Amino acid sequence: MNSSAFQNFRKVYVTREVYPVIGVLSFGMSMLLYHVGHELRSHDIVYRHHEDPFPNLRDEPNYNPHYIKVTENDKDTERIRNGTQTAFEKIKNYINSELTSSAEDLVLLERLNDATKNRFSKISTQTQDLEIQASRIQQAYKDIELYLAQTEQLVGQVDDLYILAKELEKYSKTKIWRRQPENKNTQNCLQALLQKQGIINKDIQELENDILSAEKEYSEYQAKWNDTIEKAREMVDKHIGDLHTYNEIKDAAQLLIGKLAELERKTAKEIHQELELPTDE
Repeated sequence: MNSSAFQNFRKVYVTREVYPVIGVLSFGMSMLLYHVGHELRSHDIVYRHHEDPFPNLRDEPNYNPHYIKVTENDKDTERIRNGTQTAFEKIKNYINSELTSSAEDLVLLERLNDATKNRFSKISTQTQDLEIQASRIQQAYKDIELYLAQTEQLVGQVDDLYILAKELEKYSKTKIWRRQPENKNTQNCLQALLQKQGIINKDIQELENDILSAEKEYSEYQAKWNDTIEKAREMVDKHIGDLHTYNEIKDAAQLLIGKLAELERKTAKEIHQELELPTDE
């Protein structure tokens, strides 16, 4: 929740919670003043129309019935004034306590707002980390597919080399040891065949070397592939654990948003908009 939204919430809270209390108390004070004034007027009227309480003292030289009435009226007025002042003090203390509790509620809501912002910042950071890890896992799977394709290609080449070597060996045996017809060029043919046999043997040796090299390369690719698979499994396990943690944090955040929406009398979608977050986060 940004500062402007929180200020608006404070205005709404004060308008809905504090002003009604002050209005009720003001109405109560007005009614109290009305009754006090009515009591004073009634009291004054009673003493104006009241008969002389001491008719036997009228002949005394210092008798003053007005002084006696005024003295008794002042006592009642003082009593009413003291009661009114006590009532005003109680009302003032009640208003101060209500304002203090309202201010404390606003402070608690502000702290809750800060905690919510911090929590969502952490969730956003963790989400970015999970996205980076997911990208790494996808890249690792692509590398594994490439290694598998290269391995299959090497296996096919090795199989082809074995077949070719067997065919060359068979060809050399049939061509060299097959009996040729006797003629004057027999010696030359034999030398040519021996020379050809040397070439074939050399080709066979090269093929065997290629086979050994291919087997070695295949073993290296297999070791690298197995290591990559193990790393990918570890990354997948870690990713699954991070997803569980993210779901727990997300559930807690949704619960917190629900509580905050209930306090502010708003919907969860409005809270998301005030926090400038997408509704699907």
